Amino acid sequence: MEALTAIPEKKALGLAFKKEAKAVTDALAALEPAAAEALRDALAASGSAPLTLPFGSVVALTPEQVKMEVVTKKLTGRSYTPSVIEPSFGIG
Repeated sequence: MEALTAIPEKKALGLAFKKEAKAVTDALAALEPAAAEALRDALAASGSAPLTLPFGSVVALTPEQVKMEVVTKKLTGRSYTPSVIEPSFGIG
């Protein structure tokens, strides 16, 4: 499965955001594919893109602070928990 992923440049984020760097990194990791594409397009168009953090504040990112890449992820073994468990002991 291929997905567009935002890869944070931790050194640049640390210098720019200090205490908020971890929150910015977590917000980048939680981006959905559509939001990642919008972020990539905004970075390419204007050189800066807004990112909303979980606690409501908005920060502006530059291309030096985040790198957008298409990453291939391999899914191996999907866990499945049945919704109905039918015990068969004691019937008879």
